[in-house]
Amino acid sequence: MPIRSLLLKNADYVVIDAQRFIRNASIYIQDGIIEDIGPSTKLNRDYKAQMEYDCAGHIITPGLINAHNHLYEISQRGLGKDFALDDWIKRIVYPVNEMLSAEDYYWLELMGCADAARNGTTAIVEMMTSFARFHADMGIKAFYDFGMRGAVSRCSSDSSMISDAENRSPEEDYRGTVAFIDKWSQASLVKPWVGASMNITCSPTLQTSLKKLANEKGVKFHIHLAETANITNIARSKSYLGDVALSYSHGLLDENTVIAHGVWVNDIEIEMIKLTGAQVVHNPTSNQILADGIAPVSRMLAKGVTVGLGTDGPSSNDSLDMVSEMKSCVKLSRISNLDTKSMSSKQAFEMATVNGAKILGLRNLGKLQKGYIADIACFRIRRNPSLYPVYDPVDALVYYGSGRDNVLTIIDGKVVYHEGEWLTVDIDTGMKKLAEIHDRVRDLLKV
Repeated sequence: MPIRSLLLKNADYVVIDAQRFIRNASIYIQDGIIEDIGPSTKLNRDYKAQMEYDCAGHIITPGLINAHNHLYEISQRGLGKDFALDDWIKRIVYPVNEMLSAEDYYWLELMGCADAARNGTTAIVEMMTSFARFHADMGIKAFYDFGMRGAVSRCSSDSSMISDAENRSPEEDYRGTVAFIDKWSQASLVKPWVGASMNITCSPTLQTSLKKLANEKGVKFHIHLAETANITNIARSKSYLGDVALSYSHGLLDENTVIAHGVWVNDIEIEMIKLTGAQVVHNPTSNQILADGIAPVSRMLAKGVTVGLGTDGPSSNDSLDMVSEMKSCVKLSRISNLDTKSMSSKQAFEMATVNGAKILGLRNLGKLQKGYIADIACFRIRRNPSLYPVYDPVDALVYYGSGRDNVLTIIDGKVVYHEGEWLTVDIDTGMKKLAEIHDRVRDLLKV
């Protein structure tokens, strides 16, 4: 019988949002929605649930939202770590992605969800680019089978200079995207999105038609913009202010556009993003590993731009730990601005929760309060000297916490991970499938 009610009891801290928390509190969940939250003494007396968890010695938070990813890149985790972006894509990403089968993509996406949920993530925006887009159905199927919330974007290419093999005619790629959106249009937990990988891989004509399609279908348009200096210089060589300005000039930016990276943007382009209502996803660790640069996140936030947080794929980042990503976000902003006030733990936490919910288009997500969706993470303090003492739970998580401190992950009111056990997948079978894929990657790349 499905579990319809949960009671999370006796938590040391319940983090409502970045600015508010309650001590010694409980949460009652009914049919996937938070029905009540408050002092443990009252809620423990007032409610009896089908399943109860004693959360004494723990911090309960809203589930973390990873707003930009390529989960299938766990097939390449740890490879090409000394390559810049262009070499990494050409020598690692594309050869492996072209080799993978539909079944491979399914297992990589499924185990990516398992990894992310283990670290307290409850929603993911997945971007399936180049050869992966031909198997975008496998992304959504894996999300559903795991029980992960989010979106999967099928990102087109018709003018890639990286590999001719990924290109399709504009007509064929458009038809493929229409079929993908229509197939999953009634989906609830995970939504199908439209997109283009980059301006240098997708022509303005195709992008314009895809953006029109996204708006007609009521889904979002996802694209990498201004990730590197080289990409920005290509846009400037065509007489645009930058990569974001190029997209702006073709009418691709509006409130249904989600920009990944936005590293090399100037103040005029930030104003373009603000005026159109487009959102940005900051990927600080990936940008550091690939030596892409430092996104001017504090300037974007000051202008009122919605900025979410993402790990990017587990090949460029290697980790799907959004707790560590919040710390990376704070540190990178402070060192680039030489100012401790340029980014706080509260801002980073808000980027990883409320702002991620805005990017997903969900108003009742990203906080723990009555009437909100029950997407929840729970981090252990008890018998955990690495997360002790706690004076402020958000500060504790961001500055000295880890995703591996998480012991309980709930998505849509359903427990998907608890104390080293995944409740929706056979983790041993999944790990065996990953091992088989990784053996083929070794043979392909001679590593």
